[in-house]
Amino acid sequence: MATLTCPPYSKPQQMKLISTVNGMEVEMSFDTLRRVAKFDSRPTREYMFPT
Repeated sequence: MATLTCPPYSKPQQMKLISTVNGMEVEMSFDTLRRVAKFDSRPTREYMFPT
């Protein structure tokens, strides 16, 4: 199991998600999220959006 963190950013293109998986820190950029989002089948209402 992993926990995602999202460091502060000033532009959407600077957003990234950081997590530790199996003891290794991994990062997913905004561009990568945009590419994989089209394969996400969960309805939007199932996600929590920070306010």
